[in-house]
Amino acid sequence: MLVVETEPRRDGDLPDALARHLAAGAATLAIDLNGPDEEADEPGLTDLVAGEAAFQDVIQAAGGLQRIATGSVDTQVLLDEPDVLAATVDATAEAYDWVVFRLRLVPEVLALLAQLAPQMDSVILASNASADDPELGDLFGLAEDAGAGQVLVAQDRPARRAEPVTEPVAEPMELRLSAA
Repeated sequence: MLVVETEPRRDGDLPDALARHLAAGAATLAIDLNGPDEEADEPGLTDLVAGEAAFQDVIQAAGGLQRIATGSVDTQVLLDEPDVLAATVDATAEAYDWVVFRLRLVPEVLALLAQLAPQMDSVILASNASADDPELGDLFGLAEDAGAGQVLVAQDRPARRAEPVTEPVAEPMELRLSAA
């Protein structure tokens, strides 16, 4: 599954929380597709896709699950080597019960989302935007059109509304059922 974070999280982290929960009962791997901008000091996914590291070099134990960091090679390699990335996704899916890919949404990764979505059973958009938010709708459509198995939206607080509701609430109607 691919978890797309649409905004930075201050408290909590959906991909990590999900991976830790899944790891309690099954072999789980968490893969960070685009980590922090700071220089990576450990090999990761980009090194693996670039052919500069092997699986055993990039998988790190972290608590009850295993992780693969972004890596030290520029993330552009993930787009430049689609066949190698696809083979890597397939290999991880064969080796683990659950694989949770984390993608922080920045404009330059929309192509990566479109490339990975067809290989995912689920794409989860971690967003607190309202359902009628055009950017969320575009992102949902991109994942769906790319071929994701299912696209879900996960919120950790009530959605932001564009405008407050000012219409009076009508009294509930009495419901009567009859059988013929």
